[in-house]
Amino acid sequence: MKVPVLMSCILSIAACASTGDPHRDALRDQETASAILGGIIGGVIGHQFGDGRGQTALTVLGATAGAMIGGGLARDRTIYDGERRAAYLAFESTPSGDAVPWRDPDHRVHGSYTPLRTWRDSRGQYCREYQQLVVIDGRERRAYGTACRQPDGSWRIVAD
Repeated sequence: MKVPVLMSCILSIAACASTGDPHRDALRDQETASAILGGIIGGVIGHQFGDGRGQTALTVLGATAGAMIGGGLARDRTIYDGERRAAYLAFESTPSGDAVPWRDPDHRVHGSYTPLRTWRDSRGQYCREYQQLVVIDGRERRAYGTACRQPDGSWRIVAD
């Protein structure tokens, strides 16, 4: 009974702490949820061993390790998400013609998003034409596309 109440409190607090950036908030929420889920799984596994105080200690140890592993996995995934963060920044607030760079040093990949022009579509949504540059092992690739801002503040690529 104590674990569900504690989880509800943690999730409620995490949900209230908004940065004002929907993309950053979503990444933080994924990390929080992964840590909580990892903690639950680790606690259940740890509880299967020992008895008395030993069982309690193993439950706490399992929950702690699970939370660290779950949160770490989500954090690693958000590190690779640098390209998506750059795209969001380019679409959301970067002046046309200015590049927003990104780099993934673990995979030796980097690139940029450059918004080219902005307009409103027939539904009143802001859309941006953009150029994307990706460099993999020294080889450049360029692509062009269009992204439109959704009512929830996210951006959806609508054409390549």
